[in-house]
Amino acid sequence: MLLVRARGIQNHLQLLVEQARSQACGQADRLDIGAFGAVLLTYVPSVLEAYKSRYPAVETVIHNLPKEQMAEALRQGRLLVFFDRVVPDFPDLRKEKVMREPLLVALNQNDPLAAREAIHFTELRDRPMISGRFPRNVQKPMHALVQRYGFDLHVVQRSDNLISAVSMVAGGFGSCIVPQSLQILKLPNVVYRPLIAEIDVGIDLYCIFRPGAQPELLRDFLAVVHAHGNAGGMSAGQASPAERCEELS
Repeated sequence: MLLVRARGIQNHLQLLVEQARSQACGQADRLDIGAFGAVLLTYVPSVLEAYKSRYPAVETVIHNLPKEQMAEALRQGRLLVFFDRVVPDFPDLRKEKVMREPLLVALNQNDPLAAREAIHFTELRDRPMISGRFPRNVQKPMHALVQRYGFDLHVVQRSDNLISAVSMVAGGFGSCIVPQSLQILKLPNVVYRPLIAEIDVGIDLYCIFRPGAQPELLRDFLAVVHAHGNAGGMSAGQASPAERCEELS
């Protein structure tokens, strides 16, 4: 606990130094964004590219903060927004869903299922699975899948994070279910296939902000987020998991 607090103080002091340096250099606007995990590899870089093309004069800084520190940093004005998947209801903060991310199955390339174009949930029955730590907002639909098809996944290994779980897939320990953004993680012997089912499952990504904070800067950034985000979590023309299920049946 003391180590976490010390790191939080260190991050706070570093951010204050950077902000003072920006002001000393005459930089009027600075966009401080918080994020954690795989979203830093996919959604955040793409939305920042879109923002930078519209507002090239604004200094943009990304902070990779622990989840528990981002809400407090937002309240203190150290962040303008942050992105996360697991967001409780804060009475003083607002959150907006920016996309819904489909689920994939990470498979070892030597697994017979790797030859399939997509994997139906029922094909995972009795197969060795690696359980990574899923966000709370996807545990309920995963439970719904188990209830609908009448079986629990056969978990042979557990990991405290999804990146470690994919590493176990590479080692041949089994398969695991991951959010689509994690497919950017290219490991030897690992392939990714869409998970299909009659039930819509996915992970929602939220943008969290404090109303009234730097209103013009916040308004402009949220406009880019709204234009760039895809509430369905799929690109244009891409079939939903349920539609893929019908196509492959």
